[in-house]
Amino acid sequence: SFLISSSSISISKLASFVKKPENFIGTHFFSPVPVMKLLEVIPGIKTNDETYKTALAVGEKLGKVCITSKDSAGFIVNRLLDPMLNEAIRMLDEGVGTVEDIDNGTKYGLGHPMGPFELLDMAGIDIECAVMNVMHGQTGNPYFAPSPLLTKMVESGMIGRKAGIGFYVYNEDGTKEVNPAFKK
Repeated sequence: SFLISSSSISISKLASFVKKPENFIGTHFFSPVPVMKLLEVIPGIKTNDETYKTALAVGEKLGKVCITSKDSAGFIVNRLLDPMLNEAIRMLDEGVGTVEDIDNGTKYGLGHPMGPFELLDMAGIDIECAVMNVMHGQTGNPYFAPSPLLTKMVESGMIGRKAGIGFYVYNEDGTKEVNPAFKK
């Protein structure tokens, strides 16, 4: 199977499949959509001004803070976020900190609403690995190469909440605990 995130697909390439590419634009919502205030708006190379202004107006009407990104792998937010997530995995693998310490450091030291491992488990570790592979392929930047641990987790089926196991184990009663593989 082949996984890809919408934030790693070229808007201009997608627009090439429609009859009026000038009316095609990308919008990147963040999960959970009702809570997250940000909306990235991504014009393709052929997107016209009217389409761009309409997308901004729709986003604002939805109560979103709109930012504009060039049609580039990862857009703005994921281009910043994905290397940070990948580095958190490298840090865990090197023993710099535990799952809990790295998550808590990110939440309470950087002010993020959740830690990198909580976020990876929610979004899907397999999705993150696929996105990192696409971004690495498109940019050639070694910083986007998935860490070996990220790849091993996907290969072993530890892909996050949807599988019941990732960096955390998700119990039937709704509780979670650190995956025993990372307590060593």
